[in-house]
Parts: sequence; structure tokens; C-alpha cells
Amino acid sequence: MYNHLMIIRKINDSDFPNILLANNANIPAVSKLNEESLKLLVEKSIRGWVVEYDGKFSGFCIILGTNQDYRSDNYRWVSDHYENFEYLDRVVIQEEFQGRGFGQELYKKWFKESDEVPLLLEVNVKPINTGSIRFHERLGFVSVGEQDTENGKKRVQYMARNN
Repeated sequence: MYNHLMIIRKINDSDFPNILLANNANIPAVSKLNEESLKLLVEKSIRGWVVEYDGKFSGFCIILGTNQDYRSDNYRWVSDHYENFEYLDRVVIQEEFQGRGFGQELYKKWFKESDEVPLLLEVNVKPINTGSIRFHERLGFVSVGEQDTENGKKRVQYMARNN
């Protein structure tokens, strides 16, 4: 009998092409990246993981800590409201692997490895991402604020979970 294997491991440079494809296929849920912006983001991150299923790239997440020089309206909002935190900048699970619990496994790893600091992220409320809001509420995240971004084209809700 063959057992399928899902693993979570650190991002390495050879993952960049897959990360860029997955990320940019999921706009507007995440913001666009190019190779340079991805490299800088991974360098600034305190956690960056890839999910693989049977050796195949299935998704990724990037988490930032406090006091990063990161030009993001969302990161700036979190920094203005929290002194110490971990911020989930982005998480993407490839469409063919969604609904298999891979996202939940990434979050479980985050909860297990993070310090006793608030865990923060944002979800779109304009355009609405109802599935993401429900998913995060089930994991114990609560709304802590909202902000318009991209000159009002988008509105995001910030969600936090005390770890």
C-alpha cells in the first residue's frame, strides 16, 4: 500500500519559480511578486515554508516578525497597532491541493513554532474573501480592524490570534 506524504520545509531559492507562479495566479487574494521582491521578502521573513505533496510543490507561506523595513500598507498597519507580533504576509495553496488540510497544517506549524506574541494577518473584505474569513475564524482569529488600500480599490480586515 502506498502512503502519500505531505511535508512542510523551509523555502529555498530553487522554490522561487513555483512560488512566483502560485502567488501571481492568486491575485487579488495576494499582491503581485517578482523575483526581486520575493527574494527580499524571504530575506526579511522569520518563517518561510513550502508544502510538498509526494514531492510536488503544493503551496507556501511567508511570515514576518516585528521591526522589518517592509513597504506594505498592511504590515505598517500591524506595526502601528502592535509592538511585538508575527505577521502572515501571504499563504497560497495550489488550487489542485486545496481542501486537503494543507493550509491548516501550515497554521498548526506556525502556532507551534511562534513565540507568545499575537499572530496577525489580513483578509480582503473588498473584494470579499468570505472563505478566507471563515477559515481564519475557525482557527481562532478575530477581527481587530480594517483599512482601505490601493487608493480605495481594496479594503482589508486585520485578524489576530493570541498564541
